[in-house]
Amino acid sequence: MDAAWHRADGSGEPLIIQALPPGPHKVWIGLADPTHKILDQKTVNFVVPVHSGHH
Repeated sequence: MDAAWHRADGSGEPLIIQALPPGPHKVWIGLADPTHKILDQKTVNFVVPVHSGHH
């Protein structure tokens, strides 16, 4: 299932995504100028493991 959400952030801080369910995920990140023209982009694929409850 693909779910779209948009976020604009000019803070210069790292992008932190929380509370994703276990399983594979794909995040598209675009760097845009002030007129919203995409200057660069990247898709990141990763897997959130099942949490066992142990630290």
